Amino acid sequence: MEQRNHKPNDSKEVAKDILRQFQKVKAKRAPFESLYQSVANVAGPQWFGFTGEPLHPTNVSPRVLDSTVRKATRVYRSGMLSGGCGPATRWFGLEFEDPDFNKWAMARRSGQEKAWLQRLENTYYADFWKAGFYQQKEIGFQQHGLFGWESMYLDESIAGAIRFNARPLHECYFDHDFNSVVDRHFRAFKMSARDMKAKWGEDKLPEDVRQKLRSAGGKDEEATFDVVHAVMPRADVEQSLDRNTMKFASYYLLNTGSDKGQVISEGGYEEMPYIVNRAYRLPGTPYSYSPGTEALADVQMINEMKRLLLEYGQLAIAPPLFVPDDGFMTSRISFNPRAINYYRKDGNSTANDIKPFELGGDPRFDMELFQNTQKDINEAFYVDLFLTVAQRIKNGSTPTATEITELAGERNFLLSPLLINLQVESFTPTFERMYAIKERRGEIPPVPRELVGRDFKAVYTSPLMKAQYEYKINNTLSTYADVAQIVSMTGDVSVWENFDNQQAARVIAEQRGMPQEVLRDLEDALQSMKQKAQAAAQQQTAAGMQQTLEKYPGLAKAPEDGSPAEMVLNGVRGATQ
Repeated sequence: MEQRNHKPNDSKEVAKDILRQFQKVKAKRAPFESLYQSVANVAGPQWFGFTGEPLHPTNVSPRVLDSTVRKATRVYRSGMLSGGCGPATRWFGLEFEDPDFNKWAMARRSGQEKAWLQRLENTYYADFWKAGFYQQKEIGFQQHGLFGWESMYLDESIAGAIRFNARPLHECYFDHDFNSVVDRHFRAFKMSARDMKAKWGEDKLPEDVRQKLRSAGGKDEEATFDVVHAVMPRADVEQSLDRNTMKFASYYLLNTGSDKGQVISEGGYEEMPYIVNRAYRLPGTPYSYSPGTEALADVQMINEMKRLLLEYGQLAIAPPLFVPDDGFMTSRISFNPRAINYYRKDGNSTANDIKPFELGGDPRFDMELFQNTQKDINEAFYVDLFLTVAQRIKNGSTPTATEITELAGERNFLLSPLLINLQVESFTPTFERMYAIKERRGEIPPVPRELVGRDFKAVYTSPLMKAQYEYKINNTLSTYADVAQIVSMTGDVSVWENFDNQQAARVIAEQRGMPQEVLRDLEDALQSMKQKAQAAAQQQTAAGMQQTLEKYPGLAKAPEDGSPAEMVLNGVRGATQ
């Protein structure tokens, strides 16, 4: 953990500078907060906080009657997790940046370069498991689907282990540089006096906090204070209390009470610890929109439609009644279920004069509109794509291999923007920061001499990522099928010389995510093919010789020593051995 403590003195000017930048970054999120809060209103009170305090998940608004968006969000987060970086599969591999060097290293008989990559890859997988990456990424994907972005904190715990933490979005504010790379992140959150003491020590805390800790019997130690954690390029800070040289400055400031603005701690990070992944980027702002914001109008409408349908059902089952009265007529008609409305009637009243209110209309039209709106919400969250195969099987139609391939291509087409941002803004900085942390801790396997100075990259092999390569594979296979038809029609097998069949097979295997350890070294494969070809030629020669001996029995007799016949026969025998 790179954060370093600092005793808070002479920090007012630094704090003012940081808080001034914080206000600028807050202003960029302000136009989106009412939109995000509207999404939270229908998605669940646990997501509140953009314009009010977060609530317990059970405190659902009585006006939220439909659960379509909550179910769609669960499918979205599960589909993105299992399809993009599922814990049950090996969803990435490592290879060298230079394609020629990578091909050379993969074909090396010794395999030490490939083995080094495999050992490093295994350490990544182990860290993801131990650090809670998959649990936190599931939360991140749910935020990503609802609000269009997530903020994942990647750092080291006090014990030194890598840890992931998906931060609540209502606490987070960020900005990006001219390359649209997130380089400033502020987190405004509440922290108890007891937790502040555990993190920084009592002597580092402002006087307001220490007073709570000194309360009789510790009754006030759970009192909370507003704290701001600011991370930004060190060059953006006009002054500094701590002369360290880390690329990103880190400040914890008190943001409440009489000590507001006091720096509690200053430190730094070599890499940005907050990894922000955005869904659909918007021009002119660091923030983005999402499936949740796209579906918001439909979600609000479907809740109103459900309310009206419920009212219609109540009126149909227990309609208001019209009852005759000889001397009095109500001035207002009540449309509440089971209401009684009196009306004037001259003469004697009978039971036939008591009649229900006729509703009129056709509720089937409302149900069709309701179902179409549900479909629109599910499409916004790609539910139809994540569940297409499962739904076809459920309906009794087993999809063929070709159909599954087509579905993968369709999913890739619609999810491409999300997958590209996921790779660029989430996975790449995650791998880079993890490698830097592991290198500083001495956890990188010893690097072979040939690899010094060589860059490597992650290649993503999860189902959704592999779908991006389906078109390339399909084009290769369809080309082979077309050429096979040409050979069948013309009988000209020489056209196959246009293709490197061995290389085509390896490309398809790699694109489909076959582990490198399963593929034979190319050099070994070529040697094996050469030996098999020689063996086949020898067998053919032996078979031909046997046929000749059977046709001409006299040749089976041993020739005279030193005769030309003996020399020819010895030569043939040598060719078959």
